[in-house]
Amino acid sequence: MARILRGRTVREFVCYVLLIPTTINFLWFAVFGGTALYLEDQGGGGLVEPVVENVAMSLHVLLEHLPWTSLMQWVGLVLAVIFFISSSDSGSFVDDMVTSGGNPNPPVANRIFWGISEGAGAAVLLLAGGLQALHAVSISAGLPQSLLLLLACVGLVKMLRVESLSSGYK
Repeated sequence: MARILRGRTVREFVCYVLLIPTTINFLWFAVFGGTALYLEDQGGGGLVEPVVENVAMSLHVLLEHLPWTSLMQWVGLVLAVIFFISSSDSGSFVDDMVTSGGNPNPPVANRIFWGISEGAGAAVLLLAGGLQALHAVSISAGLPQSLLLLLACVGLVKMLRVESLSSGYK
């Protein structure tokens, strides 16, 4: 994001990186979650049992109750694949930059290594304990990461205050 938004103000960065994606996610969950709740509330949903049995199929189960089911299921699958591929690629890119000493254009071979390593780690967790193992590792790794991000936010606010005082802005 920092490379894409180079030269933008902090306000623009916050808008493009925090507000717009959060709003889109809110709308996604409101529409699809609201639709699922409506279907269940009206009594003809039948969504709970299949989703409890296999939560990974929740979107497909919901789309079975809406028009253009097969088309929308394919669109959902394509969107999920694009999401996972782009997330994996950008994660591998960041890992590659960090391990290359901050090089903004790290070698592609290293990124391939990181992509394969991350994919292998996820595959091992899936084989060892399914989605529950992957979920447990994600949550336990996320807690320390969250604390580090909170510290980074405090540092960012302090540096922005120093910057605004030195430049004369209030």
